[in-house]
Amino acid sequence: MPNRDDPRRFRAQACLLLDRTEVTLARHRHRPVGFIALRHGIIHSLYLAPRARGQGIGRRLLDLAKARHRRLDLWTHQANTGARNFYAQQGFYENRLTNGEANDEKLPDVHLVWARGMA
Repeated sequence: MPNRDDPRRFRAQACLLLDRTEVTLARHRHRPVGFIALRHGIIHSLYLAPRARGQGIGRRLLDLAKARHRRLDLWTHQANTGARNFYAQQGFYENRLTNGEANDEKLPDVHLVWARGMA
Protein backbone atom coordinates (compact mmCIF):
# COMPACT_ATOMS: atom_id res chain seq x y z
CA MET A 1 0.00 0.00 0.00
CA PRO A 2 1.49 3.39 -0.97
CA ASN A 3 2.36 5.94 1.69
CA ARG A 4 -0.22 8.78 1.94
CA ASP A 5 2.62 11.31 1.52
CA ASP A 6 4.06 9.55 -1.54
CA PRO A 7 4.56 12.18 -4.29
CA ARG A 8 3.40 9.61 -6.87
CA ARG A 9 -0.02 9.69 -5.25
CA PHE A 10 -0.28 13.47 -5.75
CA ARG A 11 0.83 13.19 -9.37
CA ALA A 12 -1.71 10.47 -10.08
CA GLN A 13 -4.56 12.49 -8.54
CA ALA A 14 -3.51 15.63 -10.41
CA CYS A 15 -3.27 13.79 -13.74
CA LEU A 16 -6.81 12.47 -13.39
CA LEU A 17 -8.06 16.03 -12.96
CA LEU A 18 -5.91 17.77 -15.58
CA ASP A 19 -8.03 16.94 -18.60
CA ARG A 20 -11.10 18.75 -17.25
CA THR A 21 -9.94 21.14 -14.54
CA GLU A 22 -7.44 23.85 -13.76
CA VAL A 23 -4.93 22.29 -11.36
CA THR A 24 -2.31 24.20 -9.38
CA LEU A 25 0.32 22.09 -7.69
CA ALA A 26 2.09 23.26 -4.52
CA ARG A 27 5.68 22.11 -4.08
CA HIS A 28 8.17 22.20 -1.26
CA ARG A 29 11.81 21.40 -2.05
CA HIS A 30 10.76 20.24 -5.53
CA ARG A 31 8.26 17.73 -4.12
CA PRO A 32 4.47 18.00 -4.43
CA VAL A 33 2.78 18.77 -1.12
CA GLY A 34 -0.72 19.65 -2.30
CA PHE A 35 -2.96 20.93 -5.04
CA ILE A 36 -6.16 22.79 -5.85
CA ALA A 37 -8.38 21.70 -8.74
CA LEU A 38 -11.17 23.89 -10.05
CA ARG A 39 -13.32 24.37 -13.09
CA HIS A 40 -15.39 27.45 -13.87
CA GLY A 41 -14.91 28.71 -10.30
CA ILE A 42 -15.99 25.46 -8.66
CA ILE A 43 -13.35 23.97 -6.38
CA HIS A 44 -13.39 20.22 -6.89
CA SER A 45 -10.47 19.49 -4.62
CA LEU A 46 -8.08 21.25 -2.28
CA TYR A 47 -5.68 18.78 -0.78
CA LEU A 48 -2.53 19.13 1.32
CA ALA A 49 -0.28 16.37 2.58
CA PRO A 50 -0.61 16.11 6.36
CA ARG A 51 2.97 17.34 6.84
CA ALA A 52 2.19 20.46 4.77
CA ARG A 53 -0.87 21.59 6.73
CA GLY A 54 -0.84 24.68 8.95
CA GLN A 55 1.89 26.41 6.93
CA GLY A 56 -0.25 28.75 4.80
CA ILE A 57 -0.03 26.62 1.66
CA GLY A 58 -3.80 26.08 1.42
CA ARG A 59 -4.39 29.81 1.86
CA ARG A 60 -1.90 30.58 -0.92
CA LEU A 61 -3.56 28.09 -3.26
CA LEU A 62 -6.94 29.72 -2.55
CA ASP A 63 -5.45 33.19 -3.08
CA LEU A 64 -4.31 32.14 -6.56
CA ALA A 65 -7.81 30.87 -7.35
CA LYS A 66 -9.36 34.08 -5.98
CA ALA A 67 -7.09 36.16 -8.22
CA ARG A 68 -8.41 34.32 -11.31
CA HIS A 69 -12.10 34.06 -10.44
CA ARG A 70 -14.76 36.51 -9.23
CA ARG A 71 -16.60 33.75 -7.37
CA LEU A 72 -15.60 30.38 -5.94
CA ASP A 73 -17.93 27.57 -4.88
CA LEU A 74 -17.28 24.27 -3.14
CA TRP A 75 -18.93 21.54 -1.10
CA THR A 76 -17.70 19.85 2.06
CA HIS A 77 -19.27 17.57 4.62
CA GLN A 78 -20.99 19.27 7.55
CA ALA A 79 -18.97 17.12 9.95
CA ASN A 80 -15.69 18.43 8.52
CA THR A 81 -15.39 21.30 10.98
CA GLY A 82 -11.70 21.79 10.20
CA ALA A 83 -12.48 22.53 6.55
CA ARG A 84 -15.49 24.67 7.44
CA ASN A 85 -13.40 26.77 9.83
CA PHE A 86 -10.56 27.09 7.31
CA TYR A 87 -12.87 28.29 4.53
CA ALA A 88 -14.66 30.71 6.88
CA GLN A 89 -11.26 32.24 7.74
CA GLN A 90 -10.65 32.64 3.99
CA GLY A 91 -13.88 34.61 3.50
CA PHE A 92 -16.29 31.86 2.41
CA TYR A 93 -19.84 31.81 3.70
CA GLU A 94 -22.15 28.84 4.12
CA ASN A 95 -24.78 29.15 1.43
CA ARG A 96 -26.77 25.95 1.89
CA LEU A 97 -26.91 22.85 4.08
CA THR A 98 -28.23 19.53 2.73
CA ASN A 99 -28.98 16.12 4.15
CA GLY A 100 -26.43 14.55 1.77
CA GLU A 101 -28.97 12.74 -0.35
CA ALA A 102 -27.36 14.05 -3.56
CA ASN A 103 -23.71 13.26 -2.75
CA ASP A 104 -21.85 9.97 -3.24
CA GLU A 105 -21.27 9.39 0.46
CA LYS A 106 -24.87 10.23 1.48
CA LEU A 107 -23.50 12.45 4.28
CA PRO A 108 -24.89 15.88 5.21
CA ASP A 109 -22.95 18.53 3.35
CA VAL A 110 -22.59 22.27 3.06
CA HIS A 111 -22.21 24.53 0.03
CA LEU A 112 -19.65 27.31 0.56
CA VAL A 113 -19.24 30.47 -1.52
CA TRP A 114 -16.66 33.22 -1.81
CA ALA A 115 -17.25 36.27 -4.03
CA ARG A 116 -14.89 39.14 -4.75
CA GLY A 117 -15.98 42.29 -2.95
CA MET A 118 -18.17 40.38 -0.53
CA ALA A 119 -18.06 41.76 2.98
